[in-house]
Amino acid sequence: MTEIQEHLLKRPRAAGSKSDGSSSGAPEISSGDITKLAEQRTGIADDPGTPALSKAIAVTPHDLPPQSETREAPFILAAQARKKMPMWAMFLLGFVPLWAVSFGGTMQLPDVEDALFAEAAEIYSGSGGCAGCHGAGGAGTTVGYQLSDGSVVATFPNLVDQMVHVSRGSDAIKGQAYGALWGDARRVAGTRGQMPAASTLTQIELELVVFHERVVLSGEDVSSDEWSEYIADLRARVEAGEGQSPISEEFVELLLACADPEITPEATGEGVINSEGESLCPGPHLAEE
Repeated sequence: MTEIQEHLLKRPRAAGSKSDGSSSGAPEISSGDITKLAEQRTGIADDPGTPALSKAIAVTPHDLPPQSETREAPFILAAQARKKMPMWAMFLLGFVPLWAVSFGGTMQLPDVEDALFAEAAEIYSGSGGCAGCHGAGGAGTTVGYQLSDGSVVATFPNLVDQMVHVSRGSDAIKGQAYGALWGDARRVAGTRGQMPAASTLTQIELELVVFHERVVLSGEDVSSDEWSEYIADLRARVEAGEGQSPISEEFVELLLACADPEITPEATGEGVINSEGESLCPGPHLAEE
């Protein structure tokens, strides 16, 4: 075994004497002693012939490399290394509710085609034969007057006067002025071609095609109570299948009694009242009779 120097044993002895109260203090160690101790420990640790026990004695905890007190789990280390959300992104989250409300306001259901308007448009383009002379959009042609952009409403301020003109055609009043004033003149029947009588239409189809020309093509204002009541009544009669009789002379006479003599030739404007005192004149102007 390696011999331990005598002066190395003095320090433990001195510590034991102090604990027993036999000595008042530890012996002083000079710088030279410390140098010799370091050289001796180095020689013991580096000598291959030194036993393992002596090497263990020669190495103190102060000679070991510093160790971490705790070892973090791998998933904790991975979480710490992961990129974090920047602070400025937190402010954007505050605008998400506002964006959701504004975006939701733009989410509107698509317009559903009204069956009443669809049927009226079909009559104008199909069985009524109106689009052939007046154009699909009512812009007019060389043989048919313009109906769009308020033209037909300006010509016939009341719906019933237009119904008279469409039902009997222009040939019934050929050469006569009709309609309201256009500047200093009125339209003259037959000057732009001959409009045939609507003999193929039923009474309800006549109302529908005139409704389409006035409301859809000419853009008549239908916000009044009279118009609302008339549209509701027209819709109810269409759904119930009423008014399916062909246009007859008696029906035209009824229309002439309701029409304005200043607008429609041969009109009387007397109106027709039933036994209950209600006007039988068609159109949204029943409340005005």
